Amino acid sequence: MTRPKSAALKYMGYNGAFFGLGAYGPYWREMRKVASLELLCNSRLELLDTSIEHLYSLCSNNGTGKQFHIGDAEKDAESRRFGRAIKGFMYLSGVLVLSDVIPYIEWLDLQGHVRLMKENAEELDYFVGSWLEEHIQRRQKGQKMEEECDFMDVMLSLFGRDGMAYGHKSEAIIKATALNLISAGSDPSAVTFTWALSLLLNHKEVLKCVQEELDIHVGRERWVEDLDINNLTYLQAIINETLRLYPPGPLLEPREAMEDCYVGGYYVPKGTHYL
Repeated sequence: MTRPKSAALKYMGYNGAFFGLGAYGPYWREMRKVASLELLCNSRLELLDTSIEHLYSLCSNNGTGKQFHIGDAEKDAESRRFGRAIKGFMYLSGVLVLSDVIPYIEWLDLQGHVRLMKENAEELDYFVGSWLEEHIQRRQKGQKMEEECDFMDVMLSLFGRDGMAYGHKSEAIIKATALNLISAGSDPSAVTFTWALSLLLNHKEVLKCVQEELDIHVGRERWVEDLDINNLTYLQAIINETLRLYPPGPLLEPREAMEDCYVGGYYVPKGTHYL
C-alpha cells in the first residue's frame, strides 16, 4: 500500500517533501525514522512537562497585582491568519481533484482546487519560512542554547540548509516536516477529541464504563500519564472506534496498490487507486 501522486502533494507538499502525503519509499522510510528517533522520542516529549511548568511559573509570577498581556493585535491577527491557513490545508488535502484521476486536464483546473492549493501553499510557506529564517539567524549569531533546541534546530543539524537529500532541497524538507508535525497535531487531534466527547455524551453507559476504568487504574488524585495507557483498554477501544467512525480528513486520501494483490476476495492489479 502506498499513496499515489496527487495535486495536494505537488502544490502544498513541497513537491513530495511532505512525507505525510508521500508515497512509500526510501525517502518516506528515512523521514519516518527521523520523526520517530529525533523529533518524537521520549526525551523530546518529556520537554512538554518542563514547558508547562515554566508557563505556570510565568502565570503565577505575573498574576499578583500586575497585568500580563499575551500579545498585541498584530500578533493576534497573524495567529488567526495561520489558523485559517492550516484549516485550508486540511480541507484541500482531502478534496477530490479531477486531475488526480485524469492527469492531462490539470491545466484546466475545472474545480479551482489547484489555484486554491497554490494560494494556500504560498500562505503557509510565508509562516514556516519565517520560522526557519529565525532559527538560521539565531544559529549564525551563536544564540542557540542546547536546552532551547526545538524540532527545527534538530532538522537544521541533520540536513543543513543548502544540501540535497533524496531529490529534495534541505530547506524544503525542513519546511515540509515542520508543516507535517503542526498539521498532524492540530486539526486532526481536535476533530477526533470533539467526536469522541460527542459520542460519549450520547452514550451514557459507555461514558460510565470508561469513568470506572479511569477510577480503577488512575484514581481521582492525579492526571492520566503515558504509562497508564496500556491499562486503559476500554479507553483505547473508544478512541479506535471514534477514528473508525469519523477518521480525520487526510486519512481518507486514496491508496495505490504497490503490487498485484487480493482485497476482500477481489483481484486488485498493481497501480490501482482505491479509497
